[in-house]
Amino acid sequence: MLKSFVLNRSKGPIIYPKWPLLILAPIVAFVALAYVERFSVKLALVTPQFYVAWLASTIIICVLMYVVHWVTTRFDAHYPWRQALERRLRKQLLAGIILPVLIAITLASIYFWSNSANIFDTIWFDKYFLLVVILLTIVNLAFALYGSVNEKTTDAATGQLAQITDALVFKDVTSEFRQDDVLVETETLPLGTSDTKFVDPDLLNIACVFCCNKHCYCIDMNGEDVIWPHSFGDSKKLLPQDYFFAINRSYLINFKAIIDHHSKSTKILVIYPLPVVGKKIIYTIEKALSSNLSAENQNESPVALLAKSNEKTFSKPLELRVSYGKKADFYAAEKKFKSLNSSANNKTST
Repeated sequence: MLKSFVLNRSKGPIIYPKWPLLILAPIVAFVALAYVERFSVKLALVTPQFYVAWLASTIIICVLMYVVHWVTTRFDAHYPWRQALERRLRKQLLAGIILPVLIAITLASIYFWSNSANIFDTIWFDKYFLLVVILLTIVNLAFALYGSVNEKTTDAATGQLAQITDALVFKDVTSEFRQDDVLVETETLPLGTSDTKFVDPDLLNIACVFCCNKHCYCIDMNGEDVIWPHSFGDSKKLLPQDYFFAINRSYLINFKAIIDHHSKSTKILVIYPLPVVGKKIIYTIEKALSSNLSAENQNESPVALLAKSNEKTFSKPLELRVSYGKKADFYAAEKKFKSLNSSANNKTST
C-alpha cells in the first residue's frame, strides 16, 4: 500500500530547494530545546549532554523535513496544487504530517532507549509532540505556498516533462527532424462547448491534441498538422468528450485513433495510436525540442525534409501511457464511446 501511495511515483516539475532545510534544522532544534527545557544558555554550552540532545534533535528534524520534501515532490507529479487541491490536501495531510509524526516518535524512542529511558516516562509527548506537529504543519504550508506560486510557471513545461518521463516511449529518433513543418490550411475552429446531438465532422477528424515545448499541437487522422490556436484546457472543452479522452495532462486523443491498448501492470495502461499519427507525434516532438537546425539540413527545403522523415522507420511503435489513476476512467470512457459508435452504426444501417 505504501508503495502505491508514495514510493511508486516520479518527481513533479517543481524543484524545491533543500538547502534551507539544512540551515533551519539546527536552529529549530535549539529553539525547541530552549523553549521546553528552559535552560541557561551559558550553562548549556558547557554541558556535553546538551550537545548530544541538540544533535539528536537536529537529525530528527532533518529527517522529518526531508520526508515532507520527498513526498511533496512525488505528489506534484500527479496531484497539482491548483488542479487537484482537495485530493492533494488529503494526501499531503496523511503523508506530509501523520507519516512524519510516526517517524518522529520512532526516532525519539530510539534516542531515549539509547539513554536507558522509556519515551512514555519522559515529557516528550507532553511538550515535544505538539512542537513536532506545529513544525510539520508549517513546513507543509511552506511547500504548498512555494508549489502553488511556482506551479503556474511550470505548467507549460509540464507537457514536455510528461511526454519525456510519463507518456512517451520511443527509440531511434535522430537529429534529422529539425525543420519547419507544412501546416494544412484549415479553417480555425470556434471555441465552445461540445454538443452531444451534433458533432462537427472536422472535430471528429482530429486524431490527437498534445502539448510540447510550450505549444499545443493538433494532428488529424491522416497524420497531417491542423492549425490549432487553442490551449490544452480549451481543447478539452471544445472536443466532444464522448470521442476524446485526456490520457494525461499533455495528450488528448480520439478513440478512433487508437488501434490497440494493453495493461503492462495493474496500474499501467499503454495505448497505441494509428502508425501515421504516432510517427507524426514523434516527428513533431523531436522538431519542437530542437533549438537549432542541424548544419546538414539547413539548405534542404521543408518538403524534402518531411519526405525524408516519413521514410524513417522506428524500432517500436509509439506508446502513450495513461496517467496513474486514470485507467478505470479510460475503460469507462472507451465503453461509452463503443456504445455510442455502435448506436450510430445501427441507425446508419437502418
